[in-house]
Amino acid sequence: MKAMPRPEAVRLGLQHLSFRTLERLSGLASDSLLLACADGRWTRRRSGHRSVTEEVREAIFAVKAECGERARLSLAARHRLMHQYMRERFPAFPAEKIPSRWTFADVWKEWFGPGGARPRYGRTA
Repeated sequence: MKAMPRPEAVRLGLQHLSFRTLERLSGLASDSLLLACADGRWTRRRSGHRSVTEEVREAIFAVKAECGERARLSLAARHRLMHQYMRERFPAFPAEKIPSRWTFADVWKEWFGPGGARPRYGRTA
């Protein structure tokens, strides 16, 4: 893998291939190797965010609904709003189980996109 030029490895999607994965793939027959590459069996499946429970999901959508009418808010401010919603709506929910700001930012971008447009173009007149 180190002998392969970096741009070519990136183009083929092999820049992060580990030695163990290479050993595992070399044990497959040639037709199985082609199928393994085609259907993604050699890549790790994404399991989602474990810290996003039903209560947290409800809080994120409530914050999204509330932020629609407001001016542009940072993700840190939205995260604080989520904490406030969780404290008010679910008082027994432990605060340490609420996702961090970085997890919240990842989930927000996955679910709603980056949202980089100016606020006046994001709503109707």
